[in-house]
Amino acid sequence: MSAEVETAGPVELFAQQVLGALSGAATTAMIVLGDRLGLYAALAEQGPSRSDELGVTAGVAERCAREWLAQQAAAGILRHDPATGRFTLPDAHAAVLADPRSPSHLTGGALLASGWFQGVDRLVEAFRTGGGVPWDHQHQDVFDGTGRFFGPAYAAS
Repeated sequence: MSAEVETAGPVELFAQQVLGALSGAATTAMIVLGDRLGLYAALAEQGPSRSDELGVTAGVAERCAREWLAQQAAAGILRHDPATGRFTLPDAHAAVLADPRSPSHLTGGALLASGWFQGVDRLVEAFRTGGGVPWDHQHQDVFDGTGRFFGPAYAAS
């Protein structure tokens, strides 16, 4: 245990825990973005890439590709080589994020979480009234995410 953690009080320790959850939520949103824009698929196909190369391949603005790549590297999803400026999606990570046929594919889980966030207003009302949120009132991302999250494992079984 580091000296910093040893001297941190309960407020600081809990704040670090919440910051970790917020970071996870932001990364989940970036996983949805990477999936929808085909960024993971492009990296898996073309290999180590700079932001300008990924931007051209995926049809996104270079600046946006650069920021997404940096966030993904900071989150430990991509590897960055500072000498070349290239980002790599390791094969094991590609199985989870870029190959929808892989039984380990999890981008549907990120999409499912996106749908949960988009349904928060319905949950607020349900909590206030004691009612529920019928399945057919969920956001479309919940349906799509559920199928994509569980589909690969079912197909592999």
